[in-house]
Amino acid sequence: MGTYEDTLEDMEKTLGSVPEFIRFISERSIVNDWTSWKEVGEIDLERARYLLSTDEIISEWLDKAHTASMNAEFSRKARTVCCRMLVDTDKAQMAVTKTGEQFLVCNDNCRRFIETATPEQIKEISG
Repeated sequence: MGTYEDTLEDMEKTLGSVPEFIRFISERSIVNDWTSWKEVGEIDLERARYLLSTDEIISEWLDKAHTASMNAEFSRKARTVCCRMLVDTDKAQMAVTKTGEQFLVCNDNCRRFIETATPEQIKEISG
């Protein structure tokens, strides 16, 4: 078992290029599994080369799936510090306290209150 870089180099020698989808697989898996992937028969290797020619399409699809996953991750709900309302984190207003802390708030009145509150008031509200 060699290093990740050695494995990628061997992969490039064997297949002609390193497939784009490899970046979605852990380095440890690549290093551990490449030997068994490499030991395919000549017919399978030709099939693999053909499939790798469609790698750009696969990569684009994986990128879109990753982007959609990231967008879903960021459209989460959280409770505001002021009124404990459940809001979308990507749409809710943010208030910054005098000490630089950031809190989700539900409206302009709460935002103004949080931004002018003393540290003691903030501790009481958020506690």
